[in-house]
Amino acid sequence: MNFQKKNIPNILSVLRLLMIPLFVWVFFVENSPKWWCVCVFLAAEITDVIDGYLARKYGWITETGKILDPMADKLMQAAAMVCLAIENNIFIWIAVIFFVKELTMVTGALVLAKKISKVTPSSWFGKMATVIFAAFTIIFIIYPENPVLNIVLTVILAGALIFALLMYYFTIFRKIEKANKE
Repeated sequence: MNFQKKNIPNILSVLRLLMIPLFVWVFFVENSPKWWCVCVFLAAEITDVIDGYLARKYGWITETGKILDPMADKLMQAAAMVCLAIENNIFIWIAVIFFVKELTMVTGALVLAKKISKVTPSSWFGKMATVIFAAFTIIFIIYPENPVLNIVLTVILAGALIFALLMYYFTIFRKIEKANKE
């Protein structure tokens, strides 16, 4: 196999995929320090930032990476949501919003990809929701038994997720409408 620098972002995405079972295992290991779980989650988030930076800065964007990167991100986020919801029922409703948002976005992206034969790039509102999600997930892991904090942060997170979903919906809707006119 011939190593090429342009594959570094994809390698980081694969590494993130491999971190998912580690995250779940560390999350549920009895009496494990919460910081272990936070470290795995942070490592995944940092590799996401690094792979995106490298891909854009050096033009190492590949069709595989356009699919692999968001898939690794969403699967790690989904794993975190499921773990949190299993640990504390307060997170179930935010998990539902998260999964509805992601399923809607995947469906919209597939419809758009079929119409214009192009993968939809990430947007500022999606990145904003991801940053809020990551920060709040870390707080939820560290302070799982603080009901007031959890309620306030889940309401803010729900708002960010719904905002991102609506922005994405209207963006995709406009692109599909434009593709239909062409």
